[in-house]
Amino acid sequence: IEGLLGQGTKGDEHALERLLAQARVIVDLPVDYEVLPGEKKGAGGGSGAIVTSKRDEDKPERVHGGFLTEAGRHQILMGTRKCSAMDVAYIGDPMYSRVKSYEIPFLVDWTVRASDWLNDRLGLVPLQRAGGEEMRQSDISDTAALVLKLFKQGDERKRIWFRFNLRFLADYRNLICFAILRFVFKTLRALFS
Repeated sequence: IEGLLGQGTKGDEHALERLLAQARVIVDLPVDYEVLPGEKKGAGGGSGAIVTSKRDEDKPERVHGGFLTEAGRHQILMGTRKCSAMDVAYIGDPMYSRVKSYEIPFLVDWTVRASDWLNDRLGLVPLQRAGGEEMRQSDISDTAALVLKLFKQGDERKRIWFRFNLRFLADYRNLICFAILRFVFKTLRALFS
């Protein structure tokens, strides 16, 4: 199977180690120099996996909502702390998020509308009407209004225990899988009929 699918993560790690060894030679670095500081080899049975340190000391100071405090900003600017993309929490409702690279844009619009209509018809979630709570532009900036809207969507989403979300139908990977399954079932049906 590895011959068909490649070496997987072990092959990738081995290739990375070879690349780092070649970089040490090209740049003439000392043997004990860490090319990727702050990362260490995994201790799990000699697998050689590179594991990033996830200690709390490496993360900047944040408030409960995930926003950086002034001290956290200063820590990042001074280089004493670093942020990871894995530490960022999504704000808002995933059903109304932007179109992802693996989604078909016009199908996203249709599936979100269909989800809203279905949830409204079944009484699961009241349909969000455009306009809602109006805020004066002089009271709050556009960016702050958007962040506030996303927080409200996220809070409303947490209070809903069930709803239909048909957005997965806009993912081209799912559509390909459905097409393959349809072909297999039709073929099996033709063979056994």
